[in-house]
Amino acid sequence: MLGLQERGCHNINLVTPTHVVPHILKALRAAVDRGLRLPLVYNTGGYDSLDVVRALDGVVDIYLPDFKYQDGALAAKYSNGAADYPRWQPP
Repeated sequence: MLGLQERGCHNINLVTPTHVVPHILKALRAAVDRGLRLPLVYNTGGYDSLDVVRALDGVVDIYLPDFKYQDGALAAKYSNGAADYPRWQPP
């Protein structure tokens, strides 16, 4: 992340990062201590647990969840049976 900042990037875009959030938080603590000042974009599929969202509160600058389907039948057809996609909420 620091290398990206040094090269002039405008943000750190974390794409589909849910499975590595604990590692991201640890790395961010170290990077901020060493001067990281870029905004963080959390680019997610939208199936994050409430625990993950809470862990990122105050850390992530921009949440960018995908919204792929408004129709549950299409979600089920094209995304491996995810018929609940349009109405899913974190537990």
